Amino acid sequence: MPMSETLIRLKEVTFAYPGGRPVLHDINLEVRAGDFIVILGPNGAAKTTLLKIMLGLLKPQQGTVEIAAEEQARPKGYIPQKATEINPGFPATVEEIVALNVTDRKKKKALCEEALRRVNLWEKRGDLLGTLSGGQMQRVMIARALIASPRLLFLDEPYTGLDADSQADFTELLKGLHKEGLTILMVTHDLEPVSRQTDRFLYLHNGHLKETVLDKNK
Repeated sequence: MPMSETLIRLKEVTFAYPGGRPVLHDINLEVRAGDFIVILGPNGAAKTTLLKIMLGLLKPQQGTVEIAAEEQARPKGYIPQKATEINPGFPATVEEIVALNVTDRKKKKALCEEALRRVNLWEKRGDLLGTLSGGQMQRVMIARALIASPRLLFLDEPYTGLDADSQADFTELLKGLHKEGLTILMVTHDLEPVSRQTDRFLYLHNGHLKETVLDKNK
C-alpha cells in the first residue's frame, strides 16, 4: 500500500448528542497511511467523540466518513481512555489478557509472544495485572491491540496517570511501532510527551478542528 493512500477521510462532519448542541462542527480530516497524528485540545473538547466517529462507534448527523475499502475489512487498534484502570485484585496475567484478542487458538502462544516482545513485556507474561505500573499496563493494552494486526492504532489520552519516565518510554514505543508501518492517531491534552515526535498536530477547540504547526525549537 502506498504510504500516501488515504485510509480515513472526514468531510464536513457535524455531531451532536441527543438533545444537545453540536460538539463538532464541519470537521474535515484526512488520515493517510503512515501518518502519526496528534489531536490536541482541552478536556471536554470532544476529542474522544471525534475518535469514536472515525472508529464507526458514533454516526454524525451531517457530513460523511469515508473508509478505504481495504480498511473496512481490517481491525482497528483502539486504546480507550482509562483502559489501564484495572482492579489490583483482578486475577489475570499479562499473557491471559493479551490472549483475549486471539481468534486462532492454535497460534495463541506464538501470537502472544510476538505481541508482547514488540512492546518489551514478554518477561512479564506471567505477572498479574495488579502488579504492573501504569506504563506497563499501557504496553499490555497495545500488545492486546496488536494481536489483530491492525494498520491503524487509535489512542485516547494515553499519557494520563504516567510519570515523566513512563511517558518517555511509552513515546519511544510508539515511535518504534510507527517506524514499523503502523498508522497512529492520538488525542491528548498533554503536548509535552509528543511535541517532537510528529509534524501533524491538529487542535480541537469549540468544536472546530485546525491543523497547526508547532515551534519545536522552544
